[in-house]
Amino acid sequence: MQSSFMALTNSQRVKIVKELLEWRGTPYRGHSARKHFGVDCGQLVYGVYRNCGYLPIDLPLPTDYRLDVSQHRASVEFVGVVNTYMREIPESEVQPADVVVFRLGLAYAHAGTIVSWPNRVVHASGRGVKETRAISSPRLRKASKRFFTLKDEFCVENFAIGSPASVEPTRIDAVAYPLGVSANLSLRRAC
Repeated sequence: MQSSFMALTNSQRVKIVKELLEWRGTPYRGHSARKHFGVDCGQLVYGVYRNCGYLPIDLPLPTDYRLDVSQHRASVEFVGVVNTYMREIPESEVQPADVVVFRLGLAYAHAGTIVSWPNRVVHASGRGVKETRAISSPRLRKASKRFFTLKDEFCVENFAIGSPASVEPTRIDAVAYPLGVSANLSLRRAC
């Protein structure tokens, strides 16, 4: 039996990337997922997808994880949580709004969301939410990586917060501008 994946559409990817870019500058705060107030790397992925209506508000995520887990043990907990709502894909299939999980230290325990791979990844670190060129960041370039996209059952806006958003344009290249250049996404409303 052949399985068919209901992948994110281009307009859904534009919506996710637009929401993601609004998180830039949010301070780093462990175990939190509040835009402009505080977030860690894993909660950033959850917060963006939640705000766009693709993940439930009450998704049972762990709240007692160690923020420095990758420095102390070869844990699989982080990737295990990501696997609850995402499926792993090869690097050749990566698109905007997909997630990269880096192995920094002993575990795959640092996530970023892709705007355009490998030039634009948005992630939370000690300096807050920032956009990075994974290809030129010494720490990220050398790290082992795993890639994920939203699982089929979450590719519909079942969990929308408020009224559904309308998004234009539906071309993903409208948000693939170079780092540091202001984008005119002409989106009427974001997540």
